[in-house]
Amino acid sequence: MRTAASTQKNKKGRTLVMLSGGIDSTASLWHVLNNADMYGDIHIHHVHIHNVEGRWKAEAQAVKAILSYLHEHAPVPFTYSESVMAIPAIDGSFLYDTEIISFITGYMTSRDSSITTVIIGATGSDFATNSISRAVTRGKAIHNAFHEGEGDHSGSIKEYPHRDLIKQQVYDTLPPELARLTWSCREPRNVGGTFIECGKCKTCRKELLYISRSHQ
Repeated sequence: MRTAASTQKNKKGRTLVMLSGGIDSTASLWHVLNNADMYGDIHIHHVHIHNVEGRWKAEAQAVKAILSYLHEHAPVPFTYSESVMAIPAIDGSFLYDTEIISFITGYMTSRDSSITTVIIGATGSDFATNSISRAVTRGKAIHNAFHEGEGDHSGSIKEYPHRDLIKQQVYDTLPPELARLTWSCREPRNVGGTFIECGKCKTCRKELLYISRSHQ
């Protein structure tokens, strides 16, 4: 919970919101934009993750649509940047999203001292699942490597606005027209230039239950 002191601090600083184009990060961003008095200046960053899953083009389209919607409907202004990371597969394995995101958050916060908060989209189920995840542990170490001598900088600066909500509750925080712009499938199919959810990957199995794929 934010205190009056932390709220005042953030009024003088910036909040970095990591946007993947999925429901969780979009809902967290919408929360921040609608509570700007708590978060100060808002900067959004998206990472185009090029890996064997091949979902980056679908995510890029979702992010473009989300930003277009926000430019018209967001209650406060924001700035935006993006980066590209090409991740080779080694023996069928590659870096997890949390490791890549942590590299970017560690780098950006080490270079821009005005960033006082980093917002990450995650739900209660994510925390239950990732409580002992090696990828999460590595991600924390990657972020903190940019802040030697500062203790657990990752833990002190990162916030998860929806960490106590289940997926359905997170979905319900968004305007339906904004929720329809998001993308979650990890192995999309390109059919005639249109990306279609595979219906089989982990995120499809989880999120189709809640969203009923309102992209249609």
